[in-house]
Amino acid sequence: MKESNTRFKMNKWFIISIPVAILIAVLSVVLFLDKNHSFFRTQQSQEVESFKLLEIEDSDEPGIISQNQYVKTLDTRIKTRQLDYTIVYYAKMFKLNPAVALDIAHNLTDNYRSAEYNTDFVISTPGQKWRYGPYMSYEAGIVEYVRELYNFPQRFNTTAEGTRLTNEVTVTDTYVNGHIMLSNGQTFEKFLGHIADLYGMDKYMALAIVRHESGNMTSYLSKYKNNIGGQLVNGVGVSYPTMEAGIVAEVVLLKNLFDRCGLDKTSTKDLYTFSGMYVHGTLSEPSPDWTNKVMFFVNQNHQNDPF
Repeated sequence: MKESNTRFKMNKWFIISIPVAILIAVLSVVLFLDKNHSFFRTQQSQEVESFKLLEIEDSDEPGIISQNQYVKTLDTRIKTRQLDYTIVYYAKMFKLNPAVALDIAHNLTDNYRSAEYNTDFVISTPGQKWRYGPYMSYEAGIVEYVRELYNFPQRFNTTAEGTRLTNEVTVTDTYVNGHIMLSNGQTFEKFLGHIADLYGMDKYMALAIVRHESGNMTSYLSKYKNNIGGQLVNGVGVSYPTMEAGIVAEVVLLKNLFDRCGLDKTSTKDLYTFSGMYVHGTLSEPSPDWTNKVMFFVNQNHQNDPF
């Protein structure tokens, strides 16, 4: 009889221990993903502990009644970390202070909880919101937010001195098999293609414009100022701190120009009309010469497919 009772108790504890063990295993996996996952897979090991990443209070410990709520809290925490890591990743490209970039983003999106933000993915002050979005993804919104914070800090009620870590320009001159290798581990072309894809832009055309404007990446602006599109402000070439920042800035500029002119950025069918805006600043003066040269590189890009 005693042996029977002992077996019963052992079976009872064994049955109880199974769901407990499963729960511990699931939570361990979730916490591991929370710690290591990033929107941009090439930068999974970011050192961002000191950048004021947003923390979610874990006051709801798992229990019989609160399991669903606990899982929802973990989901929110993972999403929050993903967005924080993505902002830090792009802020580093522009040599912005990650803590400042995060603080502004948290304030403008109610710590990413704003219903409007989760619909249009725009990070902006209310008075400037008309300029941006809606975007196709969180990452697309973050990319333009960081680029705007670098170019126009006043739109976020701050200054360049208050947002930038340095104005130093890092020259990228590492080549592998004829391709520029970026610090994020990608080739120049693949990273440009990724940014173009974020906005539904024809990446073959975007790369062709860059190749023409930069003299196939041989111009002074592209080599020493990371200005790959010949961007000028009051006749002076714009400077970007890294090649990655220059790629982001140029692709976002092209996207914005196509959109504001009401032209199709998904193909080359409006390229001739667009040439007027890019070369002369007006749609009424298209440039056949510019268009032909860009189309030469478009065809070459399709043949070689560097993406």
